[in-house]
Amino acid sequence: DRDLVEVTNLPRQVLFEEADLGRPKAEAAAAALARIGGPSRVEARAEHVDADNLEDLARGVDLVLDGTDNLATRT
Repeated sequence: DRDLVEVTNLPRQVLFEEADLGRPKAEAAAAALARIGGPSRVEARAEHVDADNLEDLARGVDLVLDGTDNLATRT
């Protein structure tokens, strides 16, 4: 996700807190998940995603979750 954390995200996107405002969502989410811990490794990539680069971005990963919020990216 290349979006930045905004104040309107705080009530509905539970990984973010006020200290994350203005920070790329991917980086803030990765930091929150690292604080939680566990065996998973998270690589934050604040990049544009579309049909042209999705295959390259997904190469070598075990799991891809679709969290996109616009139709153009999903098709």
